[in-house]
Amino acid sequence: MGPNQDRRRERFVRWQGVLRDHFGCAINLFLTFSTASLGYGLSLFRGEHPLVGASPRALLVIGCLFLGASILNGCGCVLNRLRDFRETVKKVNPKVSEEESLSSEDLVEIGRLSWNLFYCEIGFFLIGILLVASAVICA
Repeated sequence: MGPNQDRRRERFVRWQGVLRDHFGCAINLFLTFSTASLGYGLSLFRGEHPLVGASPRALLVIGCLFLGASILNGCGCVLNRLRDFRETVKKVNPKVSEEESLSSEDLVEIGRLSWNLFYCEIGFFLIGILLVASAVICA
């Protein structure tokens, strides 16, 4: 490896760390938005001015279900990332044998699962927030 290759490797490792940090922040951000939106949606059922009419209530219920699904996907993503970190540490630990750690292909699949759960988290959040907003507007 030449000096140019070493610099490229250092930059890659640095930006991979930045991506990992930002990915965690994005997961937590949408998890927080989903939880707050679900709390708001549920408060509309028992607030001082509850939603009247079947259509707004149906939109609100479906929206809350989507927000709940977003929360579940966010929690699944966090747990999957923790598993990914734990398995990666096992893989690079010289004291752990090859049989005890997952293969590189399995680690790639765990990473893909994290991204898929994150995309589902965002999708469920967007659908849920649109339904809750529609219920409020229709009321």
